[in-house]
Amino acid sequence: MVSEAEPSKINPSTSSGLSRVKSRDKVQRSKIRKKLQKKKLQKPQNSQRFLIKTMPKIIIKPEKVEKKWHLFDASKYVLGRMAAQIAKILLAKNKAIYSPQWDLGDNVVVINAKGVILTGKKESQKKYIRHSTYPGGFKETKASDLRAKNPGKIIHDAVWGMLPKGRLGHKIINNLHVFAGKEHTFTNVTFVN
Repeated sequence: MVSEAEPSKINPSTSSGLSRVKSRDKVQRSKIRKKLQKKKLQKPQNSQRFLIKTMPKIIIKPEKVEKKWHLFDASKYVLGRMAAQIAKILLAKNKAIYSPQWDLGDNVVVINAKGVILTGKKESQKKYIRHSTYPGGFKETKASDLRAKNPGKIIHDAVWGMLPKGRLGHKIINNLHVFAGKEHTFTNVTFVN
């Protein structure tokens, strides 16, 4: 008789306990295989059938897109929220035909740039920084000074920060037209909003 202290001498084929475990595992494996085969043979139900199909990809060229015109009165909006809405319109993310590699967005005209709302202490604390690339060429301007000097630049820079940088971004930003006062030059255009 083999003692429990010497497990290396146990022959699995002669030991009745081990053979029972192996046969039980084989039976369980075969049951699992049969269940999987049945699932493969079953037809998908109606809800699953619709999930499998995908919508065809619609490709629209920029030449075929009709660009609309949107008008924003900056005196009614907070700067960041307005810039986010404008960027969405310029990028055409509000359309079903959005495509990141083309300029499919609409044109935007912003009036009353002088009256754009800055929340908190941004009027006195927000700084616009630039550098001339020469030594000592660092320049900064407060938002209040920039509003007095060039109010359109505040909105332009806010929107530009939300657009892609590169050739496409430069092309898209040309669809934004900012005016300091109530008058604008696009009198023969019909606006959507």
